Amino acid sequence: MRYEERGVFTSKSFVVNIPDDCGYEVKFNHNIDLRNEGVSATYIDWCVDNCFGKFGWWFIRRGSNRDSNAYLSFENEEDLVLFNLTHDITN
Repeated sequence: MRYEERGVFTSKSFVVNIPDDCGYEVKFNHNIDLRNEGVSATYIDWCVDNCFGKFGWWFIRRGSNRDSNAYLSFENEEDLVLFNLTHDITN
């Protein structure tokens, strides 16, 4: 199996096939601040399973690499709304 066919290993210990036009450093008009330094594999799994459009995640880094803020990005506003309705990220 070639590297690109394996996908991404998640905390669920299975392979997630992230579409080629989605993923890290992919930005769209509809973004949500995760209020965290990282993006949970559970969120990525949810996007793969539930998004109708494209999605991505990106970071704003301040100073050192340890000081960052993670964002999820959606092509469709409906995907962002559905994510907000199904996840509590108010921590």
